[in-house]
Amino acid sequence: GGGGGGGGGVAAGPMGPPPGHMGGGGDMPPHGGHVAHGMGGPMVGGGGFAPQAPPSAADSVHIVDGIDLRTFGWYHGTLSSAMAEQRLANLPVGTFLVRASSRPGAYSISWISPAAGNVGSMVVHTLISRNATGGWAMNTAGETRVWPTIPAVLADYQKTMPFPLNNDACVY
Repeated sequence: GGGGGGGGGVAAGPMGPPPGHMGGGGDMPPHGGHVAHGMGGPMVGGGGFAPQAPPSAADSVHIVDGIDLRTFGWYHGTLSSAMAEQRLANLPVGTFLVRASSRPGAYSISWISPAAGNVGSMVVHTLISRNATGGWAMNTAGETRVWPTIPAVLADYQKTMPFPLNNDACVY
């Protein structure tokens, strides 16, 4: 019997969020959709946080560089390119979503680009994959930059792709 912990599970003072809790950081865009974890409300019973199991193989595709991409509204999970095109149909140039690529370990930005001659628009699928140094590179002509995370790629492309398409369906 009995060891339990005395603090009621509430961090005191300037210690910040408890370990394992992903707070809303300064550059984290609002996701406008669901909350991917159920840690809301007060804890009852004086314990701490329940031990977290490591991510399953099915979840691991969504967790990259310690970031759960499902917490971002623009992430649409294991969506096919055809389904991405359907979701983006008839939306303005610059609208985008990110999805897990059919290529293992890679992701795609599917976005509305101006068509040749700026007549109409088209959906473009741009591959983001790890390079030899472990950073993220875009498979697009003339792009030589490397980023530490997928959100960092999107931050640099805000002028080209300013309109994230929120995944309100929350299906991964």
